[in-house]
Amino acid sequence: MVWCHSFAYNDHFGDYGATIVLLHQLDGMPFYTLYGHLSLKDIATLNEGEYISIGQEFAHFGNAKENGNWPPHLHFQVIENMELRKEIIPVYVQ
Repeated sequence: MVWCHSFAYNDHFGDYGATIVLLHQLDGMPFYTLYGHLSLKDIATLNEGEYISIGQEFAHFGNAKENGNWPPHLHFQVIENMELRKEIIPVYVQ
């Protein structure tokens, strides 16, 4: 099952823009997926805790004015533990 964990509009230059974090359960193991640089319309009617159906369209590329001034693209990130936080976790490359 997949639920909307959180969403935000990170409107600073170079930031993620509209961002959605989904909570997944796979064989009893929770994990999260982050989708960034989205269109503002994607978070306009979204609610935390809302169920996302398999195959449901929930995200679109945002234009540069709404996605941190980046060319349209998707930032996708898998997160093992959100540490009870709602805010966006920065990307760490090891």
